[in-house]
Amino acid sequence: MGKTLLVTKSFPPVAGGTAFLLYELTRHFKIDELSIVHGINESLVESDQMLPFKRKQVLFLGSGKNTLRLNRYFPRWYVYLIRIAIRRAIKRDTISSIYIHYPNGAFAVGAYLEAKRAGIPYLFYQDILWEEREKGAGLELAKKYESKVISEAKTCVAITEFAAEHQTQKHSREFFTIPHTLDSSTIPPEFRPHNGTKKRVHFAGGIYPRMNEDSIIRFMEACRLLPYEFEFEFCSPNKPESLKDYDIEWKYLSKEKLLEAQRNSDLVFLPQAFESSTPQMIQHNFPTKTMEYLCSGRPILVHSPADSYLSDLCRRKGFGMLVDQPDVKLLASQINLLLSDETKQKSIVNKALTFAKERDSRVWHERLKELLSKQEA
Repeated sequence: MGKTLLVTKSFPPVAGGTAFLLYELTRHFKIDELSIVHGINESLVESDQMLPFKRKQVLFLGSGKNTLRLNRYFPRWYVYLIRIAIRRAIKRDTISSIYIHYPNGAFAVGAYLEAKRAGIPYLFYQDILWEEREKGAGLELAKKYESKVISEAKTCVAITEFAAEHQTQKHSREFFTIPHTLDSSTIPPEFRPHNGTKKRVHFAGGIYPRMNEDSIIRFMEACRLLPYEFEFEFCSPNKPESLKDYDIEWKYLSKEKLLEAQRNSDLVFLPQAFESSTPQMIQHNFPTKTMEYLCSGRPILVHSPADSYLSDLCRRKGFGMLVDQPDVKLLASQINLLLSDETKQKSIVNKALTFAKERDSRVWHERLKELLSKQEA
């Protein structure tokens, strides 16, 4: 396999789902197999997941804030800057294939246009739906280019089986699935009980109305119905006004300390929105934090709509206690069951550990390399 150019918005070391996903999939490449053109994540907080590949970050006026504004309001202008960086990388590194990783339209379009110009085959990977999630100037870009990018790709990949099926039906072409993966060395050997005097609840990730906010509020209301003394530990980059009246300990933790906090919780909470302005995105999405939670050795409480991929997978694999209805009393009863029944906890955790082994990033990296090698055939 020749050298591949990966074009994406978020690449480690930064916080965020795409960066964590790409860290696991790309850390197994040899240093001379991959080159990167990337932007910045919405969160500018860095992680310690540095990788050694040659890279070019595309900034506007050398500023992260200016770049985010340009990307949000004038993505077509940002495409021009991205194309310049890609063109230089192709010339410098003798690129034989391009890997376009979408959760950002400007990078997808810039890479598509430069791949066409240079006559280089490309693989297009979506870790979230495109047209269904965009708005404003980003939606205009999606409407113009999504079908072109997908129809002309040598290979198309989606993050979940639900998303692959959706895109196959929408665009009448085959989509493969490469899911979220994890480092198998972090999987604990078995369940261990946790006996704190208080019930410690851990949540990690961003909090947004269209992604999870209503379910988090519902969870907090459900906990108020229970006779336990709770400690709520939320590791999130944002603190919504809607949660100001709840006694939550807000933290930002390094990767190592975050994993330790999860291992020391009574339960870890994994919500998705029931009241979302983009229900198709919820239906086909899979939260990145699931990978960390699977390796925590702690019982997972999943609160997600019944028709979502997350709920479907939880039912099939049994890795969490699932509440798939927006009912506060039902949610409270399931929280109580999970916290009071150690046998139930052990069953859920052991199924989570079994499922985690199916998501070993080394295995899925080889699948990605196989698909990339077919680009050059």
